[in-house]
Amino acid sequence: MLRRFFILAAMAALAVPSVSMAQANPLQSSFEKLADRDRRAAQEQLQTGGFYTGAIDGRYGRGTQSGLINAAEFIYENSYRKVRFDLSSPAGTQGYLTALARGDLGKYLFGEGDEADY
Repeated sequence: MLRRFFILAAMAALAVPSVSMAQANPLQSSFEKLADRDRRAAQEQLQTGGFYTGAIDGRYGRGTQSGLINAAEFIYENSYRKVRFDLSSPAGTQGYLTALARGDLGKYLFGEGDEADY
């Protein structure tokens, strides 16, 4: 009886469609939806800010993920906690990545702007 339970449980587990990593990770999903030039531009921004040391290849990996998360935390702190991106939602990650790729966050990443003006 116990063996039949395990066999049925294993068959049921195989029948359930798995959720891909990109679907479970809004940051990865949003990054991969960007145009190739925008993915590379985001990596270049991260690299210039010292948050990414990998190749500028437009691919999402552990280095890109770590860089994106660390840069978002840095931006939050460097903006006196005024600029925060919700990295758990598609809308938040899309806004963050778009702004990063366009270079709009440079003043927080590189200290080039009004982040210190009070």
